[in-house]
Amino acid sequence: MNLLLRDLSFLSVQLDILMQSQTDKIQQYLQAVMKLASEKQISPIVDCIYELKDTELAFRFLMSGQHKG
Repeated sequence: MNLLLRDLSFLSVQLDILMQSQTDKIQQYLQAVMKLASEKQISPIVDCIYELKDTELAFRFLMSGQHKG
């Protein structure tokens, strides 16, 4: 909830749809995102971290739909 108080924007993109509909621009979009990430202008929201030994548990968490992103 604290993130919502910091005047941030949250955006999402369906890459599979984008790759089908704008194949000529997908590389340009991904390069722009990589540039923003390397310049620390954007960063992922880390919801939780799992140990390598807990890979199955991590996938079950993703499949539950409780994750962010």
